[in-house]
Amino acid sequence: MIKQFECTIENWYKGEPLVGYSYAETASKARYQFYRSLDSDYPYSDFFKDIKTKVIGKFKISQLFNNYNIEDFDKMKKYRNIDFIYQGMKINVCGKDGIIVGYNSGMNLDVVFNNNIYTDNCHPHWETTYYDINNKIIKCFKK
Repeated sequence: MIKQFECTIENWYKGEPLVGYSYAETASKARYQFYRSLDSDYPYSDFFKDIKTKVIGKFKISQLFNNYNIEDFDKMKKYRNIDFIYQGMKINVCGKDGIIVGYNSGMNLDVVFNNNIYTDNCHPHWETTYYDINNKIIKCFKK
């Protein structure tokens, strides 16, 4: 489950704390995402011990599932020749793992990539691999 973290570095500038927010599975991942958002030239090892994290909420991927018309979803699947897909299916697009949460008006897939809380518009055949529940490849559209 993805959690929302509040990340803080005390005494950042003139004694004032720097506060930011990250969505991640663990405090360590949240801490690293927060560090990356700083766009600093200093190495992560200089910041690691100073970044404090606190869970402030939980987030479920299912909250992003589209409430779609099943008939329209089936039309999109047939049009795109991907009759085997379903909402919640594991997918990899251009090397990024995600989950199909629906479709959009462009006849493309709405995909949530790991550690995100928003959907991306993905063409169902562009550098895409589909997996079953046992992580075995069902279909691969990579070159």
